[in-house]
Amino acid sequence: TFQWRGKFCWCAQRTLHKMECQIGSKSCDPSYSYEKLKSRGAVAKLRVGSPFLVTMSYQLCPRHDEAFTMDTLMICPGCGAKNRIPAEKQHLTPKCGRCGGSLAGAPLSGKVNPLTDPQFHQRVEQSPLPVLVDFYSPTCGPCRTIAPVLETLAQEYAGRLLVFKLDTSTQQMSAARFQIRGVPTLLFFKRGQLIDQVVGAVPRPEIEQRIGNLLQ
Repeated sequence: TFQWRGKFCWCAQRTLHKMECQIGSKSCDPSYSYEKLKSRGAVAKLRVGSPFLVTMSYQLCPRHDEAFTMDTLMICPGCGAKNRIPAEKQHLTPKCGRCGGSLAGAPLSGKVNPLTDPQFHQRVEQSPLPVLVDFYSPTCGPCRTIAPVLETLAQEYAGRLLVFKLDTSTQQMSAARFQIRGVPTLLFFKRGQLIDQVVGAVPRPEIEQRIGNLLQ
């Protein structure tokens, strides 16, 4: 029997937001839809922000059965440290636990973060996490099609991947540097190096496959 604790959050995708369970250097972050949990008799009536306890008759994580949290992971733009911000303190202006610098405006793991040319080197090429950058244009139909997919993937890979979007109509230096010929173009970075890229509004499974290769 596996016990899963946390706080319920009701979003447009009707899912329980990603929760991370960390033990030493090993981690797991299962995410289950509200419908799936309800069909298994695991949850009843939940309100946004209410605590919950789910007891499963099957194993979600082979390593342990600790509590899950809904903290936000912020990456310090100064030193690159990962900072976990408790849900009850996310309305404050947090500081980095390593260097003490302000985390105001710092990129969030679990969301698609806007990106500018001056920020590219620090936030992408110096990131401690693998990075996916979406080169897009606001007037591009395929870009708007793929945007919700990237939002969902950013949530699902929270803590393991940073996702950015760069508007090529206003941020042209980065687009020229990487020879972006069409949008949307997705670039995949790891340890500051460009590892992979894909052009066009490709299906979600293809993006997930490339993310999986990036995280290996």
